[in-house]
Amino acid sequence: MSEKLLELATFIEAQRRHTERQLVYWFEEAKTLGKGGIVSWLRDSKGIVPTGRSFSLAEQVLQCGGCEVLWLHDRRYPARLKRTLGTESPPLLYCRGNLQLFERPQFAIIGMREASEYGLKSARAYAEQIAQSGWGVVSGNAIGVDASAHDGALRAGGTTIVFPPTPIEQFIPNFTPSDSAAEHILVASRYAPGSEVTPWNFLGRNVLVAALCRGALVAETGMHGGTLDTVSHLRRFRRSLFVVEMPKEAPCYEAHRLLVASGAKVVPLTPTVEFVKDLLASLEVSVTPEDDPPAQDLFDGLFP
Repeated sequence: MSEKLLELATFIEAQRRHTERQLVYWFEEAKTLGKGGIVSWLRDSKGIVPTGRSFSLAEQVLQCGGCEVLWLHDRRYPARLKRTLGTESPPLLYCRGNLQLFERPQFAIIGMREASEYGLKSARAYAEQIAQSGWGVVSGNAIGVDASAHDGALRAGGTTIVFPPTPIEQFIPNFTPSDSAAEHILVASRYAPGSEVTPWNFLGRNVLVAALCRGALVAETGMHGGTLDTVSHLRRFRRSLFVVEMPKEAPCYEAHRLLVASGAKVVPLTPTVEFVKDLLASLEVSVTPEDDPPAQDLFDGLFP
């Protein structure tokens, strides 16, 4: 049995049997352990022994491309995510791609699936300019705006982080990565392999996009939908929020007008190089994880 298979199966077993909150508290106990010690600690201290089902799921993941599992106190776990979310942080992230992208400043581009050409072109144009400025683009792999953002960043030679609503072995990109794009993409899922994809998965994915980014652009949204859920988290985390200025004939003109009225900063439909550089420069006042306020945890300290 390979060490990689045992490690992956152990993490899957722990996540299948216990809640995220329980795992967060466990990992606080083990935070001084290095990567090599956490699997033994789960076995010896918490009685986590992989079952045949967990080994089967781990083998499936390895066969479809493999992954790296980052536990909460792995030195490679994104510090900005952990600082922002506190005890809401995913205790495990199943990652495929270039982990070093977590160290790069990220800008989120979000929006609706049934986007018009206004939103799709704007998402792609902003992603291209952001990528060329040396920032990463983070989004959620939905069709529509998300896919256009991922595509735009990659076509400009930049990088993109994807938080899918699915387990890692079920991930299928809605954008088109090239054969040479492996170093430019990082896919990170909070969901255990083999787990069911539920409506909550999409909301849990939105939290991660909002927590990791330094600022976000709403390329197109209506009056309802998941984009507004992400906006609520962006406001909770005090992220700078921008919204594309839509022409009056655009189907989402009124929704965008209301976002601006509620505090989002309006930006042009088509950006210039200088505009994007100035926008990103405005976000560099708060560039360290320590500057991010942690999410409020109403239950902190109430559970073992």
